[in-house]
Amino acid sequence: MKIRKATARDTLAIIALMKQLIDEHRRSDKYYKPFSLYRGLPEYVQKAIRDSKKLLLTAEMDKKIVGYLLVAIEPAPFYSSEKKIGVIADTVVSKKYRRQGILKKMFLQAQKWLRGKKIRYFELSVDARNKSAVRSWKKLGFSNYKLRLRKA
Repeated sequence: MKIRKATARDTLAIIALMKQLIDEHRRSDKYYKPFSLYRGLPEYVQKAIRDSKKLLLTAEMDKKIVGYLLVAIEPAPFYSSEKKIGVIADTVVSKKYRRQGILKKMFLQAQKWLRGKKIRYFELSVDARNKSAVRSWKKLGFSNYKLRLRKA
């Protein structure tokens, strides 16, 4: 397995993984819009690759991209004593390659990058019903600190 910084050549493979994640969310809750309604994904990916406040990592196995993780440095919320935080904006590992430590390896590399930028705190959002993802993030040291509720 190879974890590396994404390049523009990776755009279509990353979008294919995004589709997997979007489709999974859509199957669990119609609140999420279908993949066909997403616009500008190539530009979104390529902008993330070029942005010095973002790191887009890919996981490669068998000469194919099987996962990615996007982390961004953002202003901390107004109630925080920090000025900036790291936010894991987006991540997915292809179903076939899950439970092989890929997420952990990508996160550790992203964490190293953030620490190098003097970022101490990392945040992410995960659908609370996605028990597998919640477990994975908790194994990596994340804990509940905020609960976001929704009502239709």
